[in-house]
Amino acid sequence: MTDSVDNEWDADRYDAETGFVADYGERVVDLIDPKPGERVLDLGCGTGHLTSEIGERVTGPDADGLVVGVDRSAEMVARAREAHPTVRFEQADAATDDLAALLGDDRRFDAVFSNAALHWITDQSAVTERVADALRPNGRFVAELGGVGNVAAIVDAVLAELHDRGYEATNPWYFPTVGEHASLLEAHGFEVRHAALFDRPTDLDGADGLRDWLAARRRRARGGGVGRRGPPARVAVRSRRRDVDRRLPTAPVRRGAVERPRQPFVLALLRSRMTDQNVLGEDLEPCSTDPQTGFERDGCCGEHPQDRGRHELCAVMTEEFLQFSKAQGNDLTTPRPELHFPGLEPGDRWCLCLGRWVEALQATRRDRLPETTVPPVVLDATNEAVLDTVDLETLQAHAYDA
Repeated sequence: MTDSVDNEWDADRYDAETGFVADYGERVVDLIDPKPGERVLDLGCGTGHLTSEIGERVTGPDADGLVVGVDRSAEMVARAREAHPTVRFEQADAATDDLAALLGDDRRFDAVFSNAALHWITDQSAVTERVADALRPNGRFVAELGGVGNVAAIVDAVLAELHDRGYEATNPWYFPTVGEHASLLEAHGFEVRHAALFDRPTDLDGADGLRDWLAARRRRARGGGVGRRGPPARVAVRSRRRDVDRRLPTAPVRRGAVERPRQPFVLALLRSRMTDQNVLGEDLEPCSTDPQTGFERDGCCGEHPQDRGRHELCAVMTEEFLQFSKAQGNDLTTPRPELHFPGLEPGDRWCLCLGRWVEALQATRRDRLPETTVPPVVLDATNEAVLDTVDLETLQAHAYDA
């Protein structure tokens, strides 16, 4: 995936010679911690090995989760579909295509995952905006990408050789510092929870290890990377490999293996800062952590595409409402440990199903039930999404007075 170069990935060679990419990526999958039932986007999925692993975690007999792998390379997508026929793969450009549209019906992903892909994209602002649009509020974004100093010896040697041969060349990759990348993410509404730069040395096997490594990542410039003042740059690099090799620092040799220079990688664990708003137009406040409420049991009445019951209204339970709800077939007083539901008592705050609150309001008006049948609303903890069903004036008339 990249927005500035053509994709000439050899899927067979990629799988055969860069299997370590997926191996390292398994630890990144653990960081994103995909849950059963979640919708996850794998950005720059390559041949789909990690996409398939994520799919195993989000689907199951009682889970209707989904993983979608996207890559700009047609060769990679074709290989991924062949190797993992039960997983959905799409060819897409992360910087220009609408990633949010992959799910349809205005649904969004719970998490976006990317391993060893983002550094191929030069327009980082565009791809970050696409990721933000594709995530639901408070969604997770975990990515591993090349960091500052990554393969610096190789890059410097190749650029020097190109310069000597009359090319105006620049580094085609995006290798940021932690601060640079974190600032970019924050500018697009993300809250950076963790970011680190770490070394990831990898052996190159055999005397042609460097040649094979470069060939597996071969790209053809499409403007901006290398100025055309002669034959294509990749031809120059291949034909003058010995000259390039001479520019590289002396690498240790062990039993015929050439060790690649240490590779710093940026690992960023992120969480969307596109926080929900409450009905007053302010940041949504927590409803309750005792008992722990919310569709995700995070204490907040968030808006979630998977929440068909719309647990978006924070209400204070009353005896009359609990009796009314039980009479409607929804017993909120009995604990349900298998659903992480503690059972409610009068005075508890809870992210209530919007429809149930409206039902209590209508029944109170129609059947002249006690006013306390309608549980008071905590306005600063009630999601603004409820305003598409109940107007603010009605909510204020039933506001909780602490």
